[in-house]
Formats: sequence, C-alpha cells, structure tokens
Amino acid sequence: MASSKGQPEVISDFGQIWDDMKSRPLLEIVGVSSLSTVGTVLNAPNPVSKGWEALADKLGYSRDKIEMLRQEGNKMYQKCPGELLLETWGGRGSGSTLQVLEQALIDIDRLDVLEELQKAAKDECTLSVTICIHQKERSMTLPGVWGMLTLGQALEGALEETGLRTDDFEIQGSESESGQAMSWTTKARECKGIHLRLVKKKLPQPRVDVTRDEVCWEELTKIPGFHHNIPDDPAAIHTFMFNYLRDEGWYVIRKCENNKLAVSVTYLGEIRHFRIGHTDGRFYFRKDEFQASSLHELIETYKWNDLPAKCGRLNGSAHNTSNPPVPDRERGVRLLKPV
Repeated sequence: MASSKGQPEVISDFGQIWDDMKSRPLLEIVGVSSLSTVGTVLNAPNPVSKGWEALADKLGYSRDKIEMLRQEGNKMYQKCPGELLLETWGGRGSGSTLQVLEQALIDIDRLDVLEELQKAAKDECTLSVTICIHQKERSMTLPGVWGMLTLGQALEGALEETGLRTDDFEIQGSESESGQAMSWTTKARECKGIHLRLVKKKLPQPRVDVTRDEVCWEELTKIPGFHHNIPDDPAAIHTFMFNYLRDEGWYVIRKCENNKLAVSVTYLGEIRHFRIGHTDGRFYFRKDEFQASSLHELIETYKWNDLPAKCGRLNGSAHNTSNPPVPDRERGVRLLKPV
C-alpha cells in the first residue's frame, strides 16, 4: 500500500471519493460493525509495527485511559482494545474525522490498518441498485454514498435521470441489517451488501377517448408535461421552453393542428418536435414503430429509448410494433423530464 515515498496509496478507483469524505466524522462514514475488522487488524500482535496503544497515544489518550481501554476491551465488552479505541474515539464528535485518523495511522506506520479502514469505507459507501420501469431494467453501482444519508437522499440523483421521484417507486425484496423492511427513510448504511431493486409503481392510467379518433383533453391534464394552451407555433414553443434549452430531455405534450397531439423536447440546444398518432386505441410516433396502449405508456417508453427518427427506420429494418424498440446507436432524443 505504501508508495516509494512512504506515503499511502488509496485503493484503486476510490481516491477522489476518499479525499472528499476525509473531513467527515469517522462514525458518519464507517459503522461500528465495520470498525470491528479494522480494530482487529490494529490489535493483532506485530513485533515490528506499533499497536493500538501507540495509536491511542497519538490520538491524545492518557496512560490511564489507555489502561482502561485495555481492561474494558478484554472483559466487559468482549471486544479487543483496538476495536474499542476506534469506537470510543469515533464517538467523540465532529473532530474525530477520517483525516485525523489517517494521519495518526501514517505517523505510527500502520498503513495496513489504514488500508483496512479504506476498504471498510468503500464497502459502506457503495450502493448497488437495479431500477425497473415496466419491463426495462437498469443496474448501477453508486459510490461515495455517506452512510448517514437516507435511501431517498442517496438515490435522488439517479432517479432524477428517469424523470421520476422516489414516490414513484417501491423497494422490493430487501430487508435492512436490523431486519426491517426497506423504506426511503432507511439509512444507506443499513443497506450494506444488499442489492436494491426499485420497481416503478403501477399507477392508474389517465383515460383517453380514442373511439372517434378524438382526445379527451380534460383527462390529458392529468399527464405530467401536458400544456393545453401552448400555440402550435415554433417561436411560441421556443419562448415557452427557453429556460430548459441547456439540458437535454425536457419535454412538453401539446395540441397541434386538427386537435392532434405532439411532443416538443430539448436536444443539443435545440427543440425537436414529434407528432403523436393514435389509431384503434394505439399511440405511436411512427405507425411502423412501437405502438403503446396509452399515451402514458408511450411517454414512459421513450424515457428509456431514443425517439424514432423522422425518416427511415432505426437500424434500417422494421420493428415489432408490440414491443419497445432497442436502439443499437448512441443515445438520441429521449423524453426525460416533463416541463
């Protein structure tokens, strides 16, 4: 773990995250259960390296306090003194930071303990998640998640990419370390070693009357992103969406000529416009592309898939109109966030 200059080398792919979290209190990042392994390594007899007593002295413990830790660690708590030292010092408050502990371990030349500490921090600050929307799944690993954050806080950014909120998902098939069912208020630390599965809730679908190829506009107001009063005019739409042009995927659903529907979406600093067709109860952007059973399903599908090209078919071949498309090109226009 040591470099040629005697300085510690942080675990590969964890360096920036470790630097970001070093100013945080120890117990805010690493839980007591994870400190057990670190304390065991610190406490292990080593004729060459300095032991837990040297670390306690470096952290400002008096001889009497060190002897007390030795006695309590050996009998009352059934924990080794090294483990008990890390717990009690970490519980002192905001001044007991990872950075202070790191420097103390470097000073007593216990880089093996520092490496174990970094492993524990990396383990506790990584969330493994699969997001499921309809029949589409997306798995991801989120590093750098503080243990004291709630799941809602930790996953807010990842869910924002879908245009949905935590209230739109339920956590399935997982229990925390304490045996309780997971919720959005569960601390991220409780999810250590657990793969979370977030499934989009099935919500009542807004009713759209297509029996006469007409749209029930009152019902459409329930769909996020629908704006009834935007004129079917490029200049008016540009003015309405001007503040969203810097980001991709902001969209509005609107009326266009002959009381039809269209969607306008930001992409590469521009606004792209797509007409929505509906025939025999099916909604689509191109009749020979994917067709949805509801407008809501159509919008949700193209949060995860590129909108069909205005001319020519994706990949040069026809798609099965019953299944969502699976583009094999780089990410294009998608409906990510309703205005």
